Amino acid sequence: MAAPLNKGKGAGIAFLRSLIGHTGDECVIWPFAKNHKGYGQLGYEGQSYKANRMMCELAHGKPPSPEHQAAHTCGNGHLSCVNPNHLEWKTNFENQMDRVEHGTMPKKGRQRRILTPEQIEEVRALKGKMAQYDIAKRFGVKPGCIEYWQSHNKPPALLSDDQVRTIRGSRLSVLALARQMGVSKSTIQRVLSRESYPAVA
Repeated sequence: MAAPLNKGKGAGIAFLRSLIGHTGDECVIWPFAKNHKGYGQLGYEGQSYKANRMMCELAHGKPPSPEHQAAHTCGNGHLSCVNPNHLEWKTNFENQMDRVEHGTMPKKGRQRRILTPEQIEEVRALKGKMAQYDIAKRFGVKPGCIEYWQSHNKPPALLSDDQVRTIRGSRLSVLALARQMGVSKSTIQRVLSRESYPAVA
């Protein structure tokens, strides 16, 4: 049954609109209805929407394509976070990689393997020299992963030890650090959580 027509005046959409321009770094938890996966939902003008997608559109504009997803840099989408500073438009591939890094990928069978920056460079160097299927077998990933990295020209952001120290010692927000370092917010959060970057003295 469709949600009642609220013409944009419902409590859910009002809550999201109040977060436009929000500057806090803590997760903002959706206080209304949630789906079976824990993601916030709201009714808006007779249709049902995911709260995180609606928030991403309100804060960051329309998605680059209909296939783009409202991805959480905090990894807490399943906990119904709607902080606009934790949301970015990403492709399904990018979003799934984030889920693996955040540890929120459902563990059905073998977990997807993530290539290191060095392995990605090696994969690119093998383009045209070895079949993608053989490269995939060599690195223990799916051929689609090889196809992605061989066609994706932007190299993964690498931070120096000095930059890692600066990030961990800074009092700036995650968003401000991401802009300063020229990397994504999820990269900054991984540095701060020490998940993907080694501790430095």
